[in-house]
Amino acid sequence: MNERKIILIYGMRASGKTHLYNKLKNKLDQKKEGIGDVNLIKEYDLIDIDAKIEDEERRSISEITKRGQSWQRFRDLETSALKELLEDHQQKKLFIFPGGGLFVNRFNGEKNLEILKNFRNNIFFVFLKASDEVIIERILKKEEEKIERGEEEQRPILEESLAGGVIENNKKLDIIEEDTQKMIKRRKDLYRKCEGMADMVINTGIKKSDFKKKHDPKIENYKESECVINELKKKIKDRKGLIIGIDGFDGLGKSSFAEKLYKDINAKYIALDDIKNLYMENNEKFKFKKETLEKLKNKIEELIQNKNLVIDGICLLEILNRIDKKCDFLIYIKGVSFIYDEWYAFDSPILESIKSYYKNYKPDKKADFIIENYKELIELWEINV
Repeated sequence: MNERKIILIYGMRASGKTHLYNKLKNKLDQKKEGIGDVNLIKEYDLIDIDAKIEDEERRSISEITKRGQSWQRFRDLETSALKELLEDHQQKKLFIFPGGGLFVNRFNGEKNLEILKNFRNNIFFVFLKASDEVIIERILKKEEEKIERGEEEQRPILEESLAGGVIENNKKLDIIEEDTQKMIKRRKDLYRKCEGMADMVINTGIKKSDFKKKHDPKIENYKESECVINELKKKIKDRKGLIIGIDGFDGLGKSSFAEKLYKDINAKYIALDDIKNLYMENNEKFKFKKETLEKLKNKIEELIQNKNLVIDGICLLEILNRIDKKCDFLIYIKGVSFIYDEWYAFDSPILESIKSYYKNYKPDKKADFIIENYKELIELWEINV
């Protein structure tokens, strides 16, 4: 199960794509270095398809569409941009932000969905949603702010009621509201179809007090997690004495997944985080206590006599190597890790250990299975929700 190099973030107009794009861009700009291949954030390119088209055409979308009167040209450019980005995925890791009409427009929507399906195995699809009322409220608020600043219409209007015309400000908001309602009604079923394809859905219209409760990304409930467990069962069959390791950056769900896995396959379980004094810190790196490592080795040998063993923890392969053990199967939990705990701050004394571990042991490259958990996207949104 290979790592997917493209994270595509999609949703209706005003669902929050631009907000999340700006939050991600700020984080990407701040990162000067990462921890191993899994967290080299600088490897990701952040692509806004609308901005890409405007840059290449040297015209605004409003100009390309003749202020909403001619959409075919823009939709063709949009399809070409999508295809180009997906075909170039071998060389780059991408965050792609398309416009709200990419998969639902009457010209190329179905064609674009087929293109997406052809590359589906390489795409982690995130869908942003909000209620109709929230969408309309956000659009009207933005238009009001533009009117107050004396700005011209930046986005072409979707319905013919405004296209090409000059409307007084006091009537403009009423027309935009009516236009948005028509757009939502016409596209609702198509957006629902897109939501059904998503690997992750973020409801951006929820109050802050309810957000975390509604978006608790339990990795053990992911479809991908179930696929890994089913594939692993086929490979294990009736064998005993196997060591099944779960590695990955801290806070991405290793323990949650491990607890589900060991119960599903009727195995024993060791969480390295629970072993007292295993991870000892000095000024620059982890120091693994010899006596503790010896106890761990004895415990593993005891448990695998007549059962399989699930074991999870950071620096897992290094710890097993120090006690002359290795994984028969390795599962790697991958994230983007924009959100760092204080424990992982860049001046942390263990940073060098983590970087050295990924460089020397390459757990993300050696893994038999990769599960992607981009819960950081949810956490990033939650900051300012």
